[in-house]
Amino acid sequence: MSEWILQYAVYLTVAAGILVGVPVVLYAGYNFGKPRMMSVIFACVYYSFVSVISVLLWASLESLLFSGKWSFGSVSTYGIYIIAPLFLWLYPAGKQRASFYDAYALYAGPSMVLQRIRCILNGCCQGKIIPGSEIRWPAREAEILFYIMMSIFFLKLIKEKRHTEGDLFPRLMISYSIFRFTAEWFREGTGIIHPAHLWSVLVCIIGLSIYLEIRKKTQTGR
Repeated sequence: MSEWILQYAVYLTVAAGILVGVPVVLYAGYNFGKPRMMSVIFACVYYSFVSVISVLLWASLESLLFSGKWSFGSVSTYGIYIIAPLFLWLYPAGKQRASFYDAYALYAGPSMVLQRIRCILNGCCQGKIIPGSEIRWPAREAEILFYIMMSIFFLKLIKEKRHTEGDLFPRLMISYSIFRFTAEWFREGTGIIHPAHLWSVLVCIIGLSIYLEIRKKTQTGR
């Protein structure tokens, strides 16, 4: 049974992400068409598809950049923040495009929690050994906690209407890049600076630029 779970872990976590994501997005009050339930289900299936393709593509680009070889099969979380937004733009969300990105930021939380649980089962993305012990830094567990806290925070902002439409995803970009830049030093890797440090800076700059532009438009009433 455990071998079967590990073999199909990617598909299981994707399916579980949709099953968890749909009620979360519905609870947040999002509606992308009629009937509402089906519009949210279609959106979450699309979110899942985009997420999988994006993490695969970004990992392949990383491989090409650092090793000179195109390798398809590995995954990189940064695909969520760099490539996925491009695919999200293709969805026929119409005037609700900003909300569509907000809902994706909310969907990403429980989805990434499940993906990090898959990492634990697969034994990948481990933290470094704590000096003087045989215990590893809880890198994956820390990321699970990060996404849970961000999901709760976003739901609170949505329910209390204390955010500007379209600003949740850039908020997630900024928050995750800061978290990951710090956490990366506690993860396995060679050298002081890892590729994830570079991607963190890139994602933070992009996210901050988008967030400030949204704030500017809101303040000027455009």
